[in-house]
Amino acid sequence: VRCGEDRCVIESLVDIEGFEQTRASLVAMEAKFDSLFRGSPDGICIMSLDGTLIDANPRLCEMMRSDRGMLVGRDWATLHTDATREQAEDMRMRTRAGTTVDFDTRLHVLDGPGTPARARVQRVDTIGEPVLLATVHDGSARQALQQQLLQSQKMEAIGRLASGVSHDFNNILTVIRGLAFVLQDALPPDHEEQETVEELDRAAQRAAGLTRQLLVFSRRKDADRVDLDVGQVLRDLNRMLRRLVPATIDLAFDYGEALPLVNADPGHVEHLIAVLAVRAKEQVRTGSLRFAATRVESQGAPSAALVVEDRAFRVSEEDIRRFNEGPEHRTELARTLRLSDALETVQRLRADMTLRVSEEGHVLIEVGFPPSAAALHSGQSPDYAPKPVEGNETVLLAEDEASLRDLVATGLRRYGYTVLTAGDPVEALNAAEAHDGRVELLITDLVMPRGTGAELAARLRVQHPSLRVLFVSGYAEEEVLRELPDDAGSAFIQKVFTQEDLLRAVRELLDRAHS
Repeated sequence: VRCGEDRCVIESLVDIEGFEQTRASLVAMEAKFDSLFRGSPDGICIMSLDGTLIDANPRLCEMMRSDRGMLVGRDWATLHTDATREQAEDMRMRTRAGTTVDFDTRLHVLDGPGTPARARVQRVDTIGEPVLLATVHDGSARQALQQQLLQSQKMEAIGRLASGVSHDFNNILTVIRGLAFVLQDALPPDHEEQETVEELDRAAQRAAGLTRQLLVFSRRKDADRVDLDVGQVLRDLNRMLRRLVPATIDLAFDYGEALPLVNADPGHVEHLIAVLAVRAKEQVRTGSLRFAATRVESQGAPSAALVVEDRAFRVSEEDIRRFNEGPEHRTELARTLRLSDALETVQRLRADMTLRVSEEGHVLIEVGFPPSAAALHSGQSPDYAPKPVEGNETVLLAEDEASLRDLVATGLRRYGYTVLTAGDPVEALNAAEAHDGRVELLITDLVMPRGTGAELAARLRVQHPSLRVLFVSGYAEEEVLRELPDDAGSAFIQKVFTQEDLLRAVRELLDRAHS
């Protein structure tokens, strides 16, 4: 301060550098806030304590299908549908006192139904007048996931019901096919009723195919590899595929002629065909889809392949080359091309999938199957022939279906086996304990009253360590089949089977014990 005769002068020094730093810091904070506010993936609005909107970010405008000018100045409660408006206003009133609240609501949009959302409202005490900050999360995706989960749970329940029905149905069909085998064996080859019995067996086989189709989307484990005709599998699935694929997609079949048999699980072959059909359905609503069975060479023997031509399938030549080169890129490409489920099924079938281009320029999906056992042996051993099925071992049979138990026991005894029978695991343990000699083989259903087949096998092997076990089931769920022991002394046969199928499985398992 400097004072003269008639005046005083006050001089001050201002730290310009510090002032500029403070101002720059404030500008940076405002820019950061603006970036977070405008770039947030959730809707954000700032409102006065009485609920009047002061500002809204772009995401909230997008959710409301409106613009900022139409939202600013509106009352908070009007953002919500009639059903949730009262609750939203109540939450705002609670927030004024300093309580942070979270609640589910539905946003009222101008040109559509209410949008599900999750809102959080909290009070923010600023330098000026306090405000309310609301963060709104779009719940549409969450609701869609919940609906998908509910649908998945429904499908799982239906699958379990279908599996239970199929199990009981398979028991009945196994009895029918077994009786047909007994009749064929009892009648002279030239008897006039042989054709009637054969037609009975064919009808039972067709019914067994229907039960496989009930489970075609739920089976996840090889049940029983058999020699089958890929063309015939296509014929059997013709009707189901035509119901599965929209009428706008032109569906065509080429079943092939006199194709070699392949060695595969029929259920997984059906699953593969259905998966490829569903893939085409999901990719395009119109177009052309063609399934063909064709002759190929595999492992030096004649075999068959399934070829699928989807004219809407678009793949670059580079991706086709990389897919066919080897497994290092195949899994990733299969995911990109929506072939993951098909590739997984192919691997379970021990088959091979390749992509190629037809002469017309369309992409073809080709699956080559392993050749049948007879085809593999035909070029290696001229003496290859079906093995005998007779035996003299003691077999313990545990099966809760009385008619099936009696039929299997009768068939085994006709071929020289000594058979002990039981209706559940408890009866089986008692029968084994009461028997004086050795029990070489246990044939057991996997699912029975008073215990499972796996538990029965484990308990019997304590007393009979060399016991061979043939598991039987009409179920196909992975959790049931997972109980199967993975050892050389165990095998599995899926219902529906013939008496001949069972006798071969029994003989093979017992011969494995002596080799």
